[in-house]
Amino acid sequence: MRWYIVRTLLKKEALRHFADRGGIFLALLLVAAALLLSVFGNTKGETGAGVGVDVVRLFYVDYFEQGEPSSGSMKAWVEHLRGNRPADFRVTVRAGDRIPTDATGRLQYEQSTAAVQLRVNGQDAQGRPRYQIMFWHPGEDSAQLAPFVRWFWKETQRHFQNTPLEIEATTDQLSFGNDRALIEVRPAEPDGDGRSRFVYWPTNGDGSGMSAYLEWLAKQSARPIPPPIQLQVTQEQLEGRVDWRSTIATGLVVFAVYFFCAYLLPAMTCEERERGVLLAQALSPASTGEILLAKFLFYASMGIGLSATLAGIYKPNVLLRPFFWLSILAIGFGYLGVGLTIASLAQTQRRASMGALCYMLIVALFMFICNANNIPFLPTVALEYHVPRLLHSVMMDNIQWYHWGNLVMAGLLALGWTTLAAVLFRRRGWQ
Repeated sequence: MRWYIVRTLLKKEALRHFADRGGIFLALLLVAAALLLSVFGNTKGETGAGVGVDVVRLFYVDYFEQGEPSSGSMKAWVEHLRGNRPADFRVTVRAGDRIPTDATGRLQYEQSTAAVQLRVNGQDAQGRPRYQIMFWHPGEDSAQLAPFVRWFWKETQRHFQNTPLEIEATTDQLSFGNDRALIEVRPAEPDGDGRSRFVYWPTNGDGSGMSAYLEWLAKQSARPIPPPIQLQVTQEQLEGRVDWRSTIATGLVVFAVYFFCAYLLPAMTCEERERGVLLAQALSPASTGEILLAKFLFYASMGIGLSATLAGIYKPNVLLRPFFWLSILAIGFGYLGVGLTIASLAQTQRRASMGALCYMLIVALFMFICNANNIPFLPTVALEYHVPRLLHSVMMDNIQWYHWGNLVMAGLLALGWTTLAAVLFRRRGWQ
């Protein structure tokens, strides 16, 4: 590599953008948007609750095993739920220590998700664990939890089919449709919150279950009837969710990188091809590697520099985190590979612009189809699967261990795209 040639090519790219100031004008608009978002945003932090209709697309079953006796009853319960997940909506079962948290330790849930948390709440008189069941719904409308509540209680009923359950809840927090179950309502607690105590008792077809229940209720049973397992049910609105301002800021940062690296790069390169400038560079003393290096350095510097400026305006301390720079480098070089691949395949500037737009639409449709059909691993082959997760984790001060996996995958995809782009450009990109 001869630096004086690379320097000349860099100067040429800069002069072209100063002559056609459309890219500079859009960059200034992005900076103004970031300033407005930073100055006039909600400084107290919004949760996103109540903004529009938040449709539940994913339901979490989160379990916390701290303090559980060695009986393993929660483990068996959780494994039953994991093995009997419904087919018509997505349910993810995970341990409580895998839930993301913010800088203050508050649990974080993504937008359009709901959850039920299973916790141990002390022990009963027999030394068995009492359980606390906490339903969490996005937005103010708790009715959207109905299908998830029905599934949860159906499978819980199947798991504890031979064991009575004593449940403290309100009527809208329960769903028992089995005619072999008996629910007895006890008086509500005097605190006036509408909560009552219910007893779910398994019955038998010969009526022996009913007689056993009456004997147990009157405390006159001579048979060894196990006392009910105690469950306390609550239902609350999710507050620890990502705010819209950080989501918008993440979108601005991603758009800045994509605009320079995957949109302007192919458009400007194809314009050079149409005018014969690219062929003249290939016939000049400049090598193909030097032409590629100059383009990568210029557009990477512009895209990464603008995205860092936007992120710094919104939250200055992100610029002090190595994870942010590693993420933005992987994203920048990944989109450079995408842009140069489009430039090598397109013949004209118009086709290059359409190719960049079609790439966005194809990826969006791909991600939507995978999400709608609950396809778990296929979306990870797309760079766009990892990009928002990486940047948003930095914006939210919530970098978890699994985000490093996203960073590794983004780096591998960036390497694949840049390798493909270099091969295509050497073979036909300058023609």
